[in-house]
Amino acid sequence: MGQDRLPGPVDTRIWRDEHHCGAKLAAAQGISQKQLLAALPEQFDIASRRISGAAEVAALIAFLASSQAANILGADVVIEGGIIKTT
Repeated sequence: MGQDRLPGPVDTRIWRDEHHCGAKLAAAQGISQKQLLAALPEQFDIASRRISGAAEVAALIAFLASSQAANILGADVVIEGGIIKTT
């Protein structure tokens, strides 16, 4: 059995490249991409107040693929800085 990695917004070129959705979303909101990136944590209500870094997600995937995680089966691992609120 595998694990599911469930990332929220991740700081990658999809947000930063002028030809990807970050640029289109910023244009639709009438703001710059830099302003969009600064606003994302608030817009997504991210508890950590930042979006995840690609290296963080890669490190999680590497861990889950390693022998150290051999006994973690069928788990959803959420890496999204606290977008999903639990009680």
